[in-house]
Amino acid sequence: MPSKRALSDVDAIPNAALRIRCDPNWRLDSNWARGLHDYDLWYVWGGRGQMLTSDGAVDLCPGVGLWMRPGRRYEATQDPQNRLGVTAIHFSLGFKRKVLRQSEFDPPVELFEPLSPAYFDAATSHIAGLYSRPGGLAIAAPLLKSLLLELVANAQTERPDIPINRYHQKKLTKLISEIRDHPENDFKVKALAVQCGYSPDHFTRVFRTIVGYSPKDFIVNARMDRARALLKESSHTVTQIADLLGYRNLGFFSRQFKARLGMSPTEVRSPSASLRPPR
Repeated sequence: MPSKRALSDVDAIPNAALRIRCDPNWRLDSNWARGLHDYDLWYVWGGRGQMLTSDGAVDLCPGVGLWMRPGRRYEATQDPQNRLGVTAIHFSLGFKRKVLRQSEFDPPVELFEPLSPAYFDAATSHIAGLYSRPGGLAIAAPLLKSLLLELVANAQTERPDIPINRYHQKKLTKLISEIRDHPENDFKVKALAVQCGYSPDHFTRVFRTIVGYSPKDFIVNARMDRARALLKESSHTVTQIADLLGYRNLGFFSRQFKARLGMSPTEVRSPSASLRPPR
């Protein structure tokens, strides 16, 4: 029996890629799955539908992806009034210039929702665009592998003692984007937990598992990132920036900024400033 390969040791080989809005009469019947001889990475960016897999029915909606593989059941339909928009990438995995057999690699995930949907959508769309360009496959291959590695890493960080409902996963992903986009808002951990349907303690554990930071640290880091950008790119004073980000105590803002980024806000205004990432 062939030994299993780690994804980090193999090459991703794009075979075909496209981004489409499905025709009104589109459906995926059982013959499609029987003819699947490589992997097919789907990412849904629009519309509504349903996929029947070997493990049951999956609702298809924006933000949902599938890593499909030979030998499994895949039958899909769509809402004709809200047609599916899908990016599909057929690919193989290779090792030392040889395509791996199915028995040499076990994809750790079939159904997924990427933690950064906007990036995943843009990256898969870019791969589809590269496929039709001369020399594009050489660029697409490492980008595809990076997406697969991220899916594997996310699957490996899941903890059975912290079950994450897919509905809540989607809400949490949306919440993360909201914090990044609007760090000036007065986010409270207890209110965020209620918004996602968790107790504060459970919400904090889930958030830390997915993001790597506690909700409180993530909120502060988002504010410091925005403060750094404003210091570098705007003419606002430090006091004005602190006020824009919801700080009523300038001294507290300055201390928090220096603790996170290693320099005071005033020092950042220097053209030669070299900041460390927020902690």
